[in-house]
Amino acid sequence: MYKRHKLPAEIIQHSVWLYQRFKLSNRDSENLMAKRSIPASYKAIRRFVRTTIVSMLLCCSVVAIAAEADYDTLIQDALQLRNIGNFTAAEEILRSARNLANETNEVDYLLGMMLAFQERFIEAAAMLDQALSIYPDDIQLLLGKARVLSYQGAYGESIEMANSVLEVLPDNSEALSLLARVYYYQRRYNESRDADLQVLELEPQNLDALIGLYDTELASGNDELAETLLDRAQQVAPDHVDVLLRREGNRLPVRRHHELSSSFGVSEIDVPFFSRWYDRTLEYRYINNGGDQFYLHGEQSHRFGADDNLTEIGAYFERGAGIPIELSLAYTGDSDFLPGKRVHIGTTLPLLNASENFGSSTLGLSYTHAEYQSGGVELIRLGLTHYFLAFNGWFTPGLIQVEDENGNNTVGWTAGLNWQANSRMRLGYAYTDAPETENNVTTDTVANHFYINYQLYDSLIVRLDASQDDRANSYTRDAYSISFQFRF
Repeated sequence: MYKRHKLPAEIIQHSVWLYQRFKLSNRDSENLMAKRSIPASYKAIRRFVRTTIVSMLLCCSVVAIAAEADYDTLIQDALQLRNIGNFTAAEEILRSARNLANETNEVDYLLGMMLAFQERFIEAAAMLDQALSIYPDDIQLLLGKARVLSYQGAYGESIEMANSVLEVLPDNSEALSLLARVYYYQRRYNESRDADLQVLELEPQNLDALIGLYDTELASGNDELAETLLDRAQQVAPDHVDVLLRREGNRLPVRRHHELSSSFGVSEIDVPFFSRWYDRTLEYRYINNGGDQFYLHGEQSHRFGADDNLTEIGAYFERGAGIPIELSLAYTGDSDFLPGKRVHIGTTLPLLNASENFGSSTLGLSYTHAEYQSGGVELIRLGLTHYFLAFNGWFTPGLIQVEDENGNNTVGWTAGLNWQANSRMRLGYAYTDAPETENNVTTDTVANHFYINYQLYDSLIVRLDASQDDRANSYTRDAYSISFQFRF
């Protein structure tokens, strides 16, 4: 069957098995073989597959070859696929390797990380917890669980687990690298930098540390130094997915690219003969690997017996011209109460990098112009977001200036608290005392708003909102809504 091929039968069998068993592309199979210094081009692999299929591969060869694949080979194949970003195929190979393993702690760790790389955090945590119940003292599993917690925003627990490892093994590079990454998430850039530099003292070619330093220096505005670090990382692993994504200008690991959100809300008005208000929304959002977002938003509101339908398109550029920028345009045809046209632009500026004793702060600035039947309204918001390390929460005070249809300017304020209670749940409360304009009448409105955000599954988040708006000398509105966000 292999007479006319230059490569040995064993190599041909393994390349065909990889292609068939794990649905790899010919080029992925070529990359895996190249890592073993085997010059099998994707064209040659395509010929192998065709020849072998014709020669009864489908009947019995897959079973025979699969039986010959050993655990170590499968692990190496999975790692190579992970490094080039093919997480789905790598996961499938690891599950096959698990069936061959005498002890599953290593492959369970790799599987947990593979699930986390695909943002399947709940599955990843469950797998690692199960493995830790069998191997409670396994350092790699402990650090894997800590890393998943950091991805979920449970920074305090993640740091505590990493430090527990460092108390026993002070030079553990993986624990130090994890600490550096969590500090980076918290904007504690000086501490993140120190931890990654400590890793490089131990292992000068450590890819995680080089990538971590690149991210830190880039976030700190040291672009030239960041580029030098990325060059070093590329020399260590030129084909690694983290290097390729950053070299192409995408700083973040692969994430889910699509979000679909829907919400339904109802409002009760304390004025006789006022009907209930109903609000429905539907939104699609695309997120690229660099963090840029593009969305299409639709909204239907039923008030006073009339329906308004608003359509909005928007984009959020993670870095833009050096700072994040948000833009949106909205239009309502034949509007009764929603704005006929609305333009919004906003940005966020870093103010303070976090330290061990004090959290990080960012300043948000936005401008909105809306055209109603009664005229144009302008809204300027200036808001501070301060992250508190002690309780993994955010304080969000702000100022609001409104210019109504008659050119009158009024200033209000707002303050909110948001708390990441655990890896699945976030709670928030906001108090606002600010002007609200409606039908050429601007009055002071006091609003109380509470929300709870809960991640049911890796791909599904549910949010509940409850608010009360007390419009001076007019009415009080109690509003409730539920929304669903599906990620895919």
